[in-house]
Amino acid sequence: KDPIPAGKPWEPKWGQWPGAIGAWMGTHNGKVAEAKKNTDAKIVFFGDSITQGWGGQKGWEKLNSGWKALNFGIGGDGTSQVLYRIKNGEIEPLSPKVVVICIGTNNLYGDNNAGTDEEIAKGVGEIVKTVQTMKPETKILLIGILPRQNDYFTKRILKINELIKKMADGSKVVYVEFTDKFQESLGKMKAELYNKDQLHLASPGYDLWAELLRPELEKMMK
Repeated sequence: KDPIPAGKPWEPKWGQWPGAIGAWMGTHNGKVAEAKKNTDAKIVFFGDSITQGWGGQKGWEKLNSGWKALNFGIGGDGTSQVLYRIKNGEIEPLSPKVVVICIGTNNLYGDNNAGTDEEIAKGVGEIVKTVQTMKPETKILLIGILPRQNDYFTKRILKINELIKKMADGSKVVYVEFTDKFQESLGKMKAELYNKDQLHLASPGYDLWAELLRPELEKMMK
């Protein structure tokens, strides 16, 4: 595929990594194959590199203990890429009890995935609606975007989170947000939880995230 097409955050489109044309599509196709092989998966996580980063973490074992979960996080993805992936085979073979969605941070740049805060929230909403249409029995755990780096990004994230929070009904769609657990004050991250870029989580960040998410998932898996 060619570079990411232009489009709004609620329109599905494939992804692209600089200098690696076709690699994103290969990764997506790998997830489709994984879904076909693991049709008994009970939980599916959709997201970007922050979700992808669960791989190999002790936190993932803590979070996933006793359940069969799939990690469908792909680095660099925004709302449009997750939408594309859900509509193109990554969820179709599955009947998960819960789909976990944490997406939107990569829509905050001035590239082909960019959008206003309202448009990004609309993109998240479109993902929720698509999952509900394709898998009406599945519950959705919607995670607010984690704070990052500075007050510019974090202020935008808080605004987007306020909008996506309204999509929850408390039963079929549950919203959780952990902003205060990950930052000291507005735009000042808890350093021990993040890598040096103050965007991606370090192992202690994944441990904390697992501790916070596990009780929510336990309730939803009943």
